[in-house]
Amino acid sequence: MNTIWTPQLEAEAIRILTIIETEVKERRLPRAVYEAFVRTHKKISTELVLYNEKGKIWLIRRPSKDINPDDPYAGEWHLPGVVHNAHETTAQAFDRLFRQEIGEGELDEHSEVKTFEIDDGRRGLYCALLHVCRLRMGMPHNEGDADFFAPSALPTPIVTFHKDVLIPEALKVINAAGF
Repeated sequence: MNTIWTPQLEAEAIRILTIIETEVKERRLPRAVYEAFVRTHKKISTELVLYNEKGKIWLIRRPSKDINPDDPYAGEWHLPGVVHNAHETTAQAFDRLFRQEIGEGELDEHSEVKTFEIDDGRRGLYCALLHVCRLRMGMPHNEGDADFFAPSALPTPIVTFHKDVLIPEALKVINAAGF
């Protein structure tokens, strides 16, 4: 028998988990709590490789450790992506990703290219759904540092599994499209 879980501790854990569930839905968790939470279970994420008419890839730099001390990828470049909320469909997650990290522009039809299971030591296990889309019109917006980069001139550092797994897979699709 597990002697750690008293009825009072169980009740407190349920109370805290209920708060976390509500705050995750509202996207209001403090960053340190969010980072601890995402390590507790396998996540589904939607990742987007957005490229323009020149075949350049859109990357965003995460805020520095000075600005966001709990971010495991602080200061690193990354692809636009979101972790799915508990009751969110893949289509809803993609729409949220577009609104939050792209915002402006029209996309050619996008497709889910591949699904990857990624064990990222900083945030745990992910099931990453990779989408590759060409920006047909407009320009993405981002409040931070972001831009299109030629695949041969990507900035550093880039989140490791984006650099080693997602971008190379997306480049196959982009190159097949004639870029």
